[in-house]
Amino acid sequence: MPHEYLFQTLHEYGIGDTFITGISRVYTDATSSVQINGHHYGSTPIRCDVRQGCPMSVAFYALCLYPFLRLLERNLPGIRVGRRSRPTSVVAYADNVTIFVTSAADFTFIEEASLLFELHLAPD
Repeated sequence: MPHEYLFQTLHEYGIGDTFITGISRVYTDATSSVQINGHHYGSTPIRCDVRQGCPMSVAFYALCLYPFLRLLERNLPGIRVGRRSRPTSVVAYADNVTIFVTSAADFTFIEEASLLFELHLAPD
């Protein structure tokens, strides 16, 4: 996910500007480089994604994925699982998402929703 989307999403959840500024300092102008036998080979800017091993990365990922999951949940009919009174249309765990499809029209909606979020997440 682009860092700007992360910061915008945190702001929309009501996370304070001080926290967002701190996170943006960690992510803005971040780079990655390769070191082999003590020699550094270039530096690449990191404009998307969360830092692997960062204790907050799981929370950031979940917070940014949640609007997409809610969109699917609200618009797809889903299936009844067990004795639940409401149908389930999407289940997510870590970075795995399962979408329950009940008709061909569901595929069209999923594609449109995915494109909407891809456009929203596309780096500048």
